Amino acid sequence: MKEMQVTGVELCDYLTWAYYNAIPLVGDIDRQEDYRTLATETCPQDYYDKITETVLSVSAANKNLVSSAFLTNLVNQVNLASVKQTGNAVELPLAFSNYQALNSDVLLAIASQSLADDVGQKTLPASSQLFFEIWADNTVHGFLNDVELTPVGCTVNTACTTEKFLAGLKAKIGLTDLEAACKVDTATAGDDTFI
Repeated sequence: MKEMQVTGVELCDYLTWAYYNAIPLVGDIDRQEDYRTLATETCPQDYYDKITETVLSVSAANKNLVSSAFLTNLVNQVNLASVKQTGNAVELPLAFSNYQALNSDVLLAIASQSLADDVGQKTLPASSQLFFEIWADNTVHGFLNDVELTPVGCTVNTACTTEKFLAGLKAKIGLTDLEAACKVDTATAGDDTFI
């Protein structure tokens, strides 16, 4: 059997995928432990956490480049969901966006700007979720991986109103025209320029 040549990142991607999807890999008990250690400790520390730190620092240095568009969408969704409605449930507005395919580093960048709590700079586990609920009393509740956290603009142990949350979100939106912000002048850009 011929061995395949793979990079460290490719190996980490495969082992992490297998680990979080409970895909059994061939090997004795020691080999299985090596796979687990690589997927849960070595790969995050050596690759994923460094990528996450870079994404967060680039976003922060560029007016929340990574999260501004999502925060703007969140403002729109909160405005839609907080409209008072009368009648039955089928007449209520639908304000739901599912970004299932977001990388965990991008999701963490959005969470760090939309939540008042410190969410850290380490890569989130695979299949992480960030969601916000607007309750009937117009309070906002934020959850990261099923743990309730304080939405931005609000303080711990006090009701978070939509007004406070919207003000907090708007303060974090640094860019409103991402296309213009990311546009590269191809006449002056070098071959090594990338976005």
